[in-house]
Amino acid sequence: MNTKFNIDQWKEIVDRESIKKYISSQFHICPTICGPTHYFVYEFYRNIIENGLTDYELVPCDIFIWGKGCSPSGTQIGGLPNIPMDLWPKSEVDLSLLNFICQIDFSDSRDIVSVPKDYMLLFANFFENCMEEFSILWLDRCDLTQDCKINDSFLKDMIVMDPYYGEIHRTHNIVNRIGMIKDVKSVFRKNKIDFSGLTQILCADATMIGSYISVIQSEIVSSSNSEVVCKIHSLGSFSSQNHIYPWLNRKELDPDEMDSNSECNFSTFGRVINPKKFLIGDGGGIVIEKSPSGEFIANMYFYS
Repeated sequence: MNTKFNIDQWKEIVDRESIKKYISSQFHICPTICGPTHYFVYEFYRNIIENGLTDYELVPCDIFIWGKGCSPSGTQIGGLPNIPMDLWPKSEVDLSLLNFICQIDFSDSRDIVSVPKDYMLLFANFFENCMEEFSILWLDRCDLTQDCKINDSFLKDMIVMDPYYGEIHRTHNIVNRIGMIKDVKSVFRKNKIDFSGLTQILCADATMIGSYISVIQSEIVSSSNSEVVCKIHSLGSFSSQNHIYPWLNRKELDPDEMDSNSECNFSTFGRVINPKKFLIGDGGGIVIEKSPSGEFIANMYFYS
C-alpha cells in the first residue's frame, strides 16, 4: 500500500526561501520530481500558470515523490521485488531472469485508470544501453511475500538498480491544448519570469499514474486507440547544484549523486542510460499503455 505524501508537513520543512534558492540556481528550469523540493518548485510554477489563465482543462493524476531505499509493499523503483521465484519473468532468448525495473501500486488510483490488479511489476532486459523484452506482471497484494530469497547465482548475471521508494500525491496535469504554450509564455512575461521548460509544468517530469501524459517535447505519449496508464520517469538527473531535500529521507545529495549525468553510458544513437540509478537520457523514461484488446505495453522515450 502506498504511503501518502504529507504535503502540509513538508510545506513547513521546505519553506519559500528554499524554493526561491532552488529556482535562482537552476535558471527557471522545472526539475524532474524526485524529492519534496522538486515538487514544490513544480507547484510554484504551476500556480502562476493557473492564476494567470482563464481557459484551461485539468486532468487528475497521481505522482510519486521519492526516497532512497526499499518499500516493503508500496511503489518502488529498483532493488528487488518481493515475489516467489516461480513468478519471475524470463527472457525468451536465453531463459535468463529479466531485470527488475519497478513496482507500481495502483490501489489508490483505480478511479482514474483501469488496471486488472493493484500491483504492476515491470521487468526488462538490458541490451546496448537500451531496455528490451519488457515484461509486465500484474499481482494482488497477497501475491507479495516478505520471505523472497533470490539465489546468488541468478543475481550475478543481473543489473540490480539502486532502490527508491515512492510516496503518492493526487494532483493534476494541464491539458496542452492548441495555443497553450503561447498563453503560458504571456503569463510568465507578465510575472517577469524567463522560463524555458513550459511543458514540464503542464505535465510534470515525474513518475505518475494517469490517463493524460506528455513528455518534454510536448507530444502526447499515446498510440492510436490506446489508453495511457502511467509513466515511469528517470530519477537522479541532477546538476552540480545542491539543494534541500532532494529525497524524502535525505536533506542533501550524496557526493556520488552530484552531476550524475557524467556517469552515464552513451550508445551509438546518442541515447543515455544509467541503469544503476534509473537514468535514461537526461530525463527519459517508460510509458505503459493499454491497447484496445486489453494488452499492456511498455515503451521507452528519450529526450533529444
